Amino acid sequence: MNKKIFAKKEITTIVMATIEYMEAKNIYGDGYEDDIYLPKPINDKLTLFSNEEFDRFFKIINELSAEVIEYKSGELNELNRMHEEINFLADTMLEEYILE
Repeated sequence: MNKKIFAKKEITTIVMATIEYMEAKNIYGDGYEDDIYLPKPINDKLTLFSNEEFDRFFKIINELSAEVIEYKSGELNELNRMHEEINFLADTMLEEYILE
């Protein structure tokens, strides 16, 4: 299977949803069991992965999200900075999954 199935903006969507999940888990604690909500087209692509590939992909997404969450500061242009950093990190960390 070709793993290059995501556009960069889809990676950004996944990372931002993961950051929201991480923040909620931080607020509500380990008992927080809600899912990460993603648009259907992204979910459909994720179902193409084997269990191992899915776990590997989200391990990288979680690492990337942990690095980018530091940019969440409440500043007016924080979203632009976060998107720039996600794109920069995704180019190296998720290169094998990004469409050219």
